[in-house]
Amino acid sequence: MSFKYTQNQQFFFNIRSFSGNNLPELIAYYAYIILGYDADSFQLKGGTSHFFNANQIADLSFNQGFDGWEMDGTKSRKQMVSNILSNDLEVLRNSWYIYHRFGLDKMHEKVEEGKENIARAILELDKLKVNFTNNFNSIELYVFLKQDEITQIFSQKGKNEYKDIAKIKSVLNKLSPSKKDKWNKLN
Repeated sequence: MSFKYTQNQQFFFNIRSFSGNNLPELIAYYAYIILGYDADSFQLKGGTSHFFNANQIADLSFNQGFDGWEMDGTKSRKQMVSNILSNDLEVLRNSWYIYHRFGLDKMHEKVEEGKENIARAILELDKLKVNFTNNFNSIELYVFLKQDEITQIFSQKGKNEYKDIAKIKSVLNKLSPSKKDKWNKLN
């Protein structure tokens, strides 16, 4: 990430114009992405307005001479937010909501029901038409953020063991083959 900053310089951010130094845009962009994912975990597509704000920042920052704001490329900020808002990845946002709202939120009172809903959220991801060149950022982020949690939830033997773990392993191996060793430890 590149930006211009002078010590003690004040930040000025306006969602309708580029600051000229890229740092306020970087901070605001990632803040909106985080807020969007957080809101999506409470309400189905609840983060849409935040993702639109991140998209607007990406549009303003394009062609300003700073890396990462390109309109194309698999690792650009524009491509990332476009993927999040894309109908092609609607399944990913639905899964995120189910995972949090009906999975994690339920586990404190009904472990089995929560685990079943988390499994349903993961299995929902099997509907994704995985194209690692166009939408890898969003899928990669989902798996990266949830990998330890998924491993912990589905590595319990005994009373809370999940019955169809082979299906979950299959989906996770499809989405993140580099973590095969981790997924194969699931029970």
